[in-house]
Amino acid sequence: MKAFESREFALQWRQHVQGNDGKGSAVRVKLLNPKLEGLIGGIRGKKVLDIGCGEGFSTMLLANKGAKNVIGADVNGYSIGFAAHDIEGTAFLVASMDKLPFSLSSFDLVLCYNVLMNSPDDEVRNGVSEWHRVLVPDGRVIAVIIHPLYSLFGNGAASGEEAGRARRYRLNEKILVDTMGGFGDFFDYRRPLCWYANAFTDGGFCIRTFDEVFVSGFEGIDEKHRKRMDLPIFAVFELSKLSQKSR
Repeated sequence: MKAFESREFALQWRQHVQGNDGKGSAVRVKLLNPKLEGLIGGIRGKKVLDIGCGEGFSTMLLANKGAKNVIGADVNGYSIGFAAHDIEGTAFLVASMDKLPFSLSSFDLVLCYNVLMNSPDDEVRNGVSEWHRVLVPDGRVIAVIIHPLYSLFGNGAASGEEAGRARRYRLNEKILVDTMGGFGDFFDYRRPLCWYANAFTDGGFCIRTFDEVFVSGFEGIDEKHRKRMDLPIFAVFELSKLSQKSR
């Protein structure tokens, strides 16, 4: 069993996402969620898939927007159990993004929230193909990743002078995630943003919008993020399905 499939990981991730007060990570709630809510837009009556839903934090956001049918999928069965217990009226199942158990054109919208940077190259490419398969014509994807520039100063940060760090941005490298201490095989795959853009367009999508969410001051910001003020923390892609893949 991989680290991120274990019960211990599910428990620690749930605590990380929900925060000490149970209201959710302040960085996600105050910086990222407003951006997501704007991109999600009107989904009342739509069918939506939340890939890598974890304990259901983002799935609840989708359900509260009035979607007709929301399904959360994650590789960690324990996280799925927590989500099913905490969120009523939403279906959850154990599934990997590169092997989705759904038929053609099953969903209007796919949300992939902080999953891709934890996945190897082939899994990302195969996952993008699966998004294309399960989406209706003109269906959309909202894909969120930890910005690769942010991780240069956080997870797997390179030692030495700043220019050395900047040069590492161009690399495709596997780094240990420092957010989840105690899990020695939980990695990020830090890639330049153009790698993701190419994976999306090769997989049959056009990029409708792209945005970077920067760390900014807010009430209750912790010391870790205060030291990273003005760094881009999230990269957010909004994609539209094309009728044919470019490759």
